[in-house]
Amino acid sequence: MSLPRRRRRQILAAVTVAYFALAAWLLGRRGYAPHSSILYWDYVRRNIQLIPLRTIGEMFRLCTDSSAYSNVRVLSAANLAGNALLFFPAGILLPSLFCRLRRWGSYLGLMLGLILAVEVVQLFTLRGSLDVDDVLLNGFGAVLGFWLWRRLAPKPASSRT
Repeated sequence: MSLPRRRRRQILAAVTVAYFALAAWLLGRRGYAPHSSILYWDYVRRNIQLIPLRTIGEMFRLCTDSSAYSNVRVLSAANLAGNALLFFPAGILLPSLFCRLRRWGSYLGLMLGLILAVEVVQLFTLRGSLDVDDVLLNGFGAVLGFWLWRRLAPKPASSRT
């Protein structure tokens, strides 16, 4: 027996809210210690990385470096995979919930804005860094989720021939 459409949308909305709450918690866990000797603007300046593929390259190098400690290799791989997978569910949940986000342009615009906002908020709340590679990896995961949703989502009756 199938759930009524309204009930399915309510469940989907609850799952989406829970996903974004979990993502916000994960993104805001670590941060700047207020008793640190580093001044606020020094911290901000030191935690901006705008050179594409620098962090990804370093993490990949550490993952494949047999002379690196195993926990360093595991943490590097987890960083790469975690950043890519963090926004993967958004690619499935958001277009399933909002009709306007079922087109590539609308979805990509929203996700780019959201990911950039997360990076800036992390930086200025001292909860992380602003790293262009995080944007690339988060965007890759979001696009991968959206691509999968587009491939697997049932097509509207009007588009079936």
